[in-house]
Amino acid sequence: MKYRGYIRNFELFDLHGVGKITVEPQGRVNDCQARTYRQDIKVKDIEKYTTFKLPTRQMVNPSPDGVRAISMR
Repeated sequence: MKYRGYIRNFELFDLHGVGKITVEPQGRVNDCQARTYRQDIKVKDIEKYTTFKLPTRQMVNPSPDGVRAISMR
């Protein structure tokens, strides 16, 4: 999202093993909502899940290993 100009900068913090992110928005994001439910999916099913279930082309996927941005083209 930084590459495309949606955010200015971000910082990653690892306070006592809890990952936190601070983001400075650029002002180009019209709407941002959180997915409140969690579903257990397998790694091999991530592409299928994002294609059929998610209404957006870009999403941020939080996991125990860190935060990953997924961009569907």
